[in-house]
Amino acid sequence: MRAVEVKLGSFWLWFLFKFVAPALLFIVILAFIASREYTVPFLFMLVLIYAIMLATGDEMIYGKANEDGITFRRYFREQFVPWSEIEAIGWSNANNVQIFLRGRRFRGILHAQSHQSKSFVDSLQEEPEVVQWLRVAKPNSADGLEFRPGSQ
Repeated sequence: MRAVEVKLGSFWLWFLFKFVAPALLFIVILAFIASREYTVPFLFMLVLIYAIMLATGDEMIYGKANEDGITFRRYFREQFVPWSEIEAIGWSNANNVQIFLRGRRFRGILHAQSHQSKSFVDSLQEEPEVVQWLRVAKPNSADGLEFRPGSQ
């Protein structure tokens, strides 16, 4: 019998946020520099937006959850976090899940964004699929896992 795996996040949203958007902004910055028709404050603002985009995008993941834990990609390499290292799972809607890692300050939150719900209203009323699955499956290693609805 095959183990149940629940999808976490969306590959295409992850790819867009991690690679496409930063690449496009980088091209715009290079185009402004090449045109020599820019003001320094505007260029500084573009570079600042680029740096913020790269820094905040670090927590974006996609992957899958199973009985053992979460397997995900933050960038290229696949990583694994067992349920025992996860403190809580929070969500603001069914498409937006935050995973809080136990005892970590730096890179302690993983953010999985998807587009599984058909409408925005439905996504506000439903729990994320991974939370629904955890409530039913109740893996032994996930004992003590906290659920935080409404977290941002």
